[in-house]
Amino acid sequence: MSGKALLPRVLYAITAVPMPVSETEPMTNPSEHQREGTKLLVCGGFAKCGTTSLAAALDRLPGVRVHPDKEPRTLKEPDTDLHAYLRSFRSNTRDTVLADFTTSYMATRNRDAFASNLEGLRSILPVQAIFSVRAPLDRLKSEITHHGRYQLGAPPWSQSELMRFAERVLRDVDVPNAIDALCRQLGAHNVFIVRFEDITEPAGQQSIIDLLSDFLHIPRPETVQFHRQNDAQSVYRYGGGSAATAQIAKRAGLHRFIAMSARARIRSAIGRPVASAPLPASVVDRLAGELSRDELAFHDNLVTGVAQRPVLDCGSSAER
Repeated sequence: MSGKALLPRVLYAITAVPMPVSETEPMTNPSEHQREGTKLLVCGGFAKCGTTSLAAALDRLPGVRVHPDKEPRTLKEPDTDLHAYLRSFRSNTRDTVLADFTTSYMATRNRDAFASNLEGLRSILPVQAIFSVRAPLDRLKSEITHHGRYQLGAPPWSQSELMRFAERVLRDVDVPNAIDALCRQLGAHNVFIVRFEDITEPAGQQSIIDLLSDFLHIPRPETVQFHRQNDAQSVYRYGGGSAATAQIAKRAGLHRFIAMSARARIRSAIGRPVASAPLPASVVDRLAGELSRDELAFHDNLVTGVAQRPVLDCGSSAER
């Protein structure tokens, strides 16, 4: 056995997780996806809304294949090779749900290319979407405090720098119109909304996965284990040589051979939480002033579950 073939098996032996593609179950091709009833689940939510926790929880469910990169970002490019995209999931004959948790697909700058690629994919296999949402001000604050340059001890940002960054984020994030666009294209019954606030409550986590299982038409699990990538005040960073090793492994694509749950265990074992610097109160007040009352009210009316037409003006022309 060659060293290239042996390395993935060594990594999986260390992390105690199954190989994603067994030798007896070859990867499926796009035509087999359609014949076997496989569906695609794409993420319509944005960063800092719990998508990593959702992806890790779904990755543990039988029949669900989360993309090895978690965020392949492939569908935001015009004229994507959709067959190559589907093959990149490394799926096997047991997988019925292929999940892509890229958090930038519904950004304003990417929305047109993403919609075009979705139409192409819907001619190959059924497509559903999960949209993770969070209270707008909390999401914006988290986006800033978890940004690498702000968090890693670089020279402190001035208020004008903070506001420029926030304005750039706000231009890209338009939750009401993003959800409406997905509902119109896929049909509201194919869009599942998850409130970040429900993910953070242990009592609600089982309910979320049960509802998602019903939405995806897969068996409900007996237990659910959520891993929170970051808490509200800190992020995990690798120290010393482990940071360089992690970067080399990622660039070489070795992370694709390690399941998301195993990555979480590795991160907790060798990483260290680094406190995020608090935002000045004056900046928080200015950020709050940038958010419209309509946007705040829209979030308050959302509930975890299949998108509801009374809340959203969703068309039904995309029935599948």
